[in-house]
Amino acid sequence: MVAHSPRLIFKDPQKDRSLSRLMGDWDWFLAEEIPEDLENKVPFELIWESADGETTIHYIDDLYVKFPYIVVLGNERDKIISLIQEKLDVYTKEELLELIDSANTQLEKKWAVSHLGVGVPSTYDQDFFARFQRVMADEDPEVRRAAIWMFTYVGWPELRPLLEQAKENDPHHLVRQNAESVLAAFDSEDIS
Repeated sequence: MVAHSPRLIFKDPQKDRSLSRLMGDWDWFLAEEIPEDLENKVPFELIWESADGETTIHYIDDLYVKFPYIVVLGNERDKIISLIQEKLDVYTKEELLELIDSANTQLEKKWAVSHLGVGVPSTYDQDFFARFQRVMADEDPEVRRAAIWMFTYVGWPELRPLLEQAKENDPHHLVRQNAESVLAAFDSEDIS
């Protein structure tokens, strides 16, 4: 739960093969394929590497959120992220915010929260934070619990007050317990 590289989420996970085609077009090679290991909670992952070995693209089929996303690491990260955003159908910031803004049912809200948590910028963003605040005030404890667990993907110290508030004052005991667990995880990662 340390600072992360931005994660790009496919709008249609069934079209994630477009990344493989793009990697072929760019002459990147598949450096590693990590099989899914449910017992050890290891997601399926494909890692492509640039010709100079300085940048990698990771396709991760996440076990917890149950949808794939892309992570770019290395010297050319920002440039490659921009190129991927131009070439593939991935969510923009505005579209992620709209997902949560338009969610009405518990299922829609939990789905939107998971996308918001995965697709969040690596550094604090007021627009995303405002949505997290609103979700933490939702009347449904399951929606609040979903948000709390997604905070582990975000890892912003600015989320601590929301977690502390939930730990101390949420009317639902599972929300309080989950907030306490995530605060402990933040503590273990020195997120303060």
